[in-house]
Amino acid sequence: MKLPIKQAYKNHPKNVRKATVICFIASRGTIIATGYNRTRFAADKKFTYHAEESALKKAGRRRAQCSTMYIIRVKKNGAFGLAKPCKSCMKTILSYNVGRGYHSIDSTNLIMELFW
Repeated sequence: MKLPIKQAYKNHPKNVRKATVICFIASRGTIIATGYNRTRFAADKKFTYHAEESALKKAGRRRAQCSTMYIIRVKKNGAFGLAKPCKSCMKTILSYNVGRGYHSIDSTNLIMELFW
């Protein structure tokens, strides 16, 4: 399955300062959910949502089971960067019983590394 990088750039939020993390969840060769890092403000509080959390919430627990997750960091200059999930996201990913997970590691080419 080819990663829909063009779709990611097309849907890339325009107000990004440094980089965006994009997460795709795929099952049987079809993308079932996408998520992006985002920040929301409500009642003088700042809420940060990681791309993994956003994609898992959209996919739902049942559809996320035994799926494959791809996490990609896209820098503002268009290069790829390290997108390894944080400890909190890893706990969430494992609680959803996602089958495999890959993240980008290289700044010039899209090299994916299995993270569990």
